[in-house]
Amino acid sequence: RSPDNLELVKSASLQGFKYDENDNINEIVIILGDEKGTKKKILQKLQRIEFSSERKRESIIVKEGDIIKLYMKGADNVIEERLNLESQPKIVLNKAKYYVNLFSGKGYRTLFIAMKVLTQREYDTFSINLEKAKMDTKNKKKLVEECYDSIEKNLTLIGATIVEDKLQDEVPEVIEDLRKAGIKIWMLTGDK
Repeated sequence: RSPDNLELVKSASLQGFKYDENDNINEIVIILGDEKGTKKKILQKLQRIEFSSERKRESIIVKEGDIIKLYMKGADNVIEERLNLESQPKIVLNKAKYYVNLFSGKGYRTLFIAMKVLTQREYDTFSINLEKAKMDTKNKKKLVEECYDSIEKNLTLIGATIVEDKLQDEVPEVIEDLRKAGIKIWMLTGDK
């Protein structure tokens, strides 16, 4: 469980949405409710496209009733190049970029979140092409990535996350001790 995912679930909870752990790995259960009552939404998980340091993004495709949606989170520059800028309100993008730059400059981990609605045909084509790519013995990695790229485009920005990156217990003290000993420390991250 990444810190980003935990913060997204925590933030959703503060807005009245609860994520319910489910033994069925193909379902996501969201509970909406307050003291007056609750409503359950069950989303069918169709596809999860894993995060990698090369991709700098992660996606999930879910289905609720007849509606299929792709949600993506990742590095702001990677998501921005996948947005449909013609339909994206400029003010939303500019504000998100402002806050991401502001908080990343203060050392926080920042991500963009985007989504799009897929037709059944788009999803079916993607799914068939992905299965074919996974079967290819010569160019599997390249073909799978091309499938991912084909579906992860023309998105709409829906938000940004800002998460404090915490070091493991006692890491700051160890770094300080190493500095006192005259050892130079370099920390490399995938963020800004």
